[in-house]
Amino acid sequence: MTVARPIDSDDNHAATYSGEVWTDGRGYAIVTLPRSAGHLHGAFEYELRPFTHGVTATIAAELVDGRFTIATDEPHVKVAWRVGGRPPRPQSKECR
Repeated sequence: MTVARPIDSDDNHAATYSGEVWTDGRGYAIVTLPRSAGHLHGAFEYELRPFTHGVTATIAAELVDGRFTIATDEPHVKVAWRVGGRPPRPQSKECR
């Protein structure tokens, strides 16, 4: 299980979430962002930091529908993560 929490950003147009998750016996963990994250879009920035020395963590599946997958080269590893992107832009009155 992961706990995702928003991070205050100086850029009012960016949304950043972070948390910690344990990988399973195959070295995978699925991170689900809270519904309040909405549908982020654009170029995402990921930051992963395994707590176990010498272990590598990578993004196995990019953020889609509020979820992304982390993979480690060893099972049962705790990983701190951070992901940022742009929230959807509100439609202007002219576009409606």
